[in-house]
Amino acid sequence: MTEIGTRAEPPERKIDRAIGASLKELRQHRGQSARWLAEQSGISAAMVSRIENGLVSPSIGTLSALASALEVPIVSLFREAQTDHTDYSLVRHGEGLKSTRIADGHSHDYVNLATHVRKDLHFLARRRDADQ
Repeated sequence: MTEIGTRAEPPERKIDRAIGASLKELRQHRGQSARWLAEQSGISAAMVSRIENGLVSPSIGTLSALASALEVPIVSLFREAQTDHTDYSLVRHGEGLKSTRIADGHSHDYVNLATHVRKDLHFLARRRDADQ
């Protein structure tokens, strides 16, 4: 329900803001500037800024270039996006996203089979070479 004289935000604006927030968080976590990301991805610095601020709806090609520059799977850019429905994904044997948690001198290997919306859990994804 909206107040008189106000409009509900279109769904595409929510996804644009969510992608922008994820992009900015991933970039900052690496300790890199927007200019660095622009240079690495081949996207203009102005466009990187507009994407991070949720002002534009980037193409799949642009998202792919940004994810590649950050060395993360493209799906990482959608981690802040939330919907009103639940998605299910088929993950075949051996196709999950592998990760390692390292803490206090020990480590645990994980295979992520799905995404989650819990804000208290944080996973950083990085690509592995195909031969590893």
